[in-house]
Amino acid sequence: MFGWLKRPKATPVVREARQDPVLGPISPVDAAPEWFVQVPGSDVTISIAGVAEPRQDMLAHAREIVGSFAEFRRRIAQFLQEQARTMPAWAPEIAQLELETIYLWAPDAGMIYFRGPDEYRVWRCDYAGGLPVGLGFDS
Repeated sequence: MFGWLKRPKATPVVREARQDPVLGPISPVDAAPEWFVQVPGSDVTISIAGVAEPRQDMLAHAREIVGSFAEFRRRIAQFLQEQARTMPAWAPEIAQLELETIYLWAPDAGMIYFRGPDEYRVWRCDYAGGLPVGLGFDS
């Protein structure tokens, strides 16, 4: 009677860690369609969208970020300084923010998360078209 409710079981996607010549090890996230990369020589991670494998366009963008990571950090620091000027009440805390994770979901959709002095406040901004925009926090 309820045969129409039965669906064939989907074949599970096998995702294995891989090595990238620029990024180093790329590891799949167990419960999400994303892959993590540790930026070489730092404690910053990059999350790259992708189910069976990382999205090639976002993988290429991650390589660009890592290839000029000092410049990327400089641009983020400049963005934070500008944001601190527009939010003077939060300026002391913004000055202590450190880059934590860069999420690359699509060319115009991503986020950047920051570590800060308050463990209960999660600072983040959108990342669209290679630019950080809209600093804010969740608490």
